Amino acid sequence: MEDRQRLVDEILAMDEKLQRIYLADDSNPLLALDLTIQQLKALLILSFSGSASGQELSEGLGIHLATATGLVDRLVAQGMAYRAEDSEDRRVRRAYPTTEGTATVERIYSAGMEQKRKVLSELSLEGLEKLRDATEELGTVAAEQVSARSS
Repeated sequence: MEDRQRLVDEILAMDEKLQRIYLADDSNPLLALDLTIQQLKALLILSFSGSASGQELSEGLGIHLATATGLVDRLVAQGMAYRAEDSEDRRVRRAYPTTEGTATVERIYSAGMEQKRKVLSELSLEGLEKLRDATEELGTVAAEQVSARSS
């Protein structure tokens, strides 16, 4: 078990090193954002789900409803989100990402993928195959864990 923990620690340390390298890149669109981490998380939820009620945001972020409302207020003020009545329940107002909000998330995602693509293109074919296999296994275990938590 000691070898397993040592390997996990080494992998996490390497992953942290990679993240620091990526974040140090001046072209990283995250560095140009004028959003707090919580605002960015809320924007990500809106972008990936298409919309969210205040209650859904508060649950998704693990914060109070009033805090979620304030986050949406600030995203609206920055042109990243807008509010509209829920089509199924007129008592509920939902937040939706604006075109700018969606484009912001897409820029962040695309930049990260491009950074990874450049690094991966330098690996040997054997290294790529090993990484593919390990990533596939990682994805399987992650999906199983998420499924178990949802049950």
